[in-house]
Amino acid sequence: MVNNYDLLQSFLGYGSLGVGSATSAWARHLDEVAQTLAAIERLHQRLKSGGLDREAFFRQRKALFGRLDTQRGVRR
Repeated sequence: MVNNYDLLQSFLGYGSLGVGSATSAWARHLDEVAQTLAAIERLHQRLKSGGLDREAFFRQRKALFGRLDTQRGVRR
């Protein structure tokens, strides 16, 4: 193991970079999902306050749930 120290050090360094990149990408993805869920909640609040008619609500909600399905990787 001592003979391969440089190789192991290099491997661990690249492994750490890979984990960091994956973690960053996953965090960005979760943030996008959270934004979509917040948009759905805002849309519902607009409906409840009377600022949106039912047809517009259902149309916009369908689009937002479609975006959420895409973010989740769901195919219909």
